Amino acid sequence: MELWIDFELLNTTARNHPEWEFVYIGIDYNGAAIDLAKQENVHNLGPKDYKHLADYTAFFDCALIPFKTGEIAKATSPVKLFEYMAAGLPTVCTKDLQECAGYKNVAMAKNTEDFAIKIAEAIELHKNPEARMELLNQAKQHTWDRRAEEIAERIK
Repeated sequence: MELWIDFELLNTTARNHPEWEFVYIGIDYNGAAIDLAKQENVHNLGPKDYKHLADYTAFFDCALIPFKTGEIAKATSPVKLFEYMAAGLPTVCTKDLQECAGYKNVAMAKNTEDFAIKIAEAIELHKNPEARMELLNQAKQHTWDRRAEEIAERIK
């Protein structure tokens, strides 16, 4: 099974920026998390009940969607982006996640160096309440109810 997450990118960024804490939450599909670096600033918390995720994201400064370069990323529409928006989190995505492009306060990183630059910018952006409100407003445009309304309109 091909892994979608760019662990090399995450590990390099964590190694180059020990001043940042990297907190990962989620199911470890097929043991892939073994590829995460074992360093003091990397914390893999594993799966958490969905209803408690906001308790964690309240302490985040930004969110990451680090897919590997390739066709899978180009064909993916990560719903997590809208969850991050709803949490007011500026998000950094890798370049092939084309569905993430074009949103305010969502950055597309071209390479490893740019990924770190975009994270630093996202951390600063998170301090801006207007930016967080823009993210929330964008999230409201992409709820499941809103999507169902759009589909119903197209069917009519």
